[in-house]
Amino acid sequence: MGIAKHNIEQYNASMAKQEAALFLDYENIHIGMERTFGATPDVNILVDSIKKHFSQYGDIIIGKAYGDWEQFPGVPPALQKEQVEPVYIGAKRILGQEATSRMGVAKNAADIQLALDAQELIYTKRSIKNYILISGDYDFVPLVIRLHGHSKKVCVSGISRSTNKELKGLVGEDFVYLDELLGLKPLETPNVPTVDWTAFVKYIAYREKGTMKFLGRSFLAQQVPPEILGNYNSHEGRMMVVGEAISAGILELYTVDNPQKPAFPTSAIKLRKNNNFVKSILG
Repeated sequence: MGIAKHNIEQYNASMAKQEAALFLDYENIHIGMERTFGATPDVNILVDSIKKHFSQYGDIIIGKAYGDWEQFPGVPPALQKEQVEPVYIGAKRILGQEATSRMGVAKNAADIQLALDAQELIYTKRSIKNYILISGDYDFVPLVIRLHGHSKKVCVSGISRSTNKELKGLVGEDFVYLDELLGLKPLETPNVPTVDWTAFVKYIAYREKGTMKFLGRSFLAQQVPPEILGNYNSHEGRMMVVGEAISAGILELYTVDNPQKPAFPTSAIKLRKNNNFVKSILG
């Protein structure tokens, strides 16, 4: 047996003796897969692919997934079958006489609960050395930093178009794109019905030829003609459409210095000219 092969086998043996915890930001992954790939996750395939890849980091003895299960009714039984505990995060709040679903509230609540549960394990399950986080959300950057501060290894997997670069950079080689694990290919345009994406690209190209030095993200979102947006003509809908275009690689997000408030740079956007969909429209 060669020295290199012997060292690899020793490493694998030592990692197998370690224990790991899995935290799945299910809502983040479900919505990201629908919008980016036009696909609804098969929970059994999703969890099985995650466990197979990350088994190299030790035995997963705790698994938790977070979401508003009223929106994903068939998911909890499938998670339990895979020995992953579904943690319910409700999205409904009573406003006046009506119950409305507020995804922003649910998302933040899920992120907070996941972070609290992961940090609790630092003290209650000291034997767990490896933490597996399935999410690409920037909100988990502080959690990763804290876990590293307690000498824990953190492995992350997120969707390629929506994973935060800082989160990915924090874990280095311990990151893998979830779409690579599942063999998924992104859609050419975001999965947002009623939006005329061809007209959207042409409109941005037209505005880029104007006299403005840059296109502010919020400003641009409010300027897109209503007939391009279809059912997404509200303020929230407009911001969502621009956000989806960024996630799909149609638009590129960058920052511009703000002389009046240096600590708060302006978010600007521009067309990503090497995007295949953009190229097909602009020639």
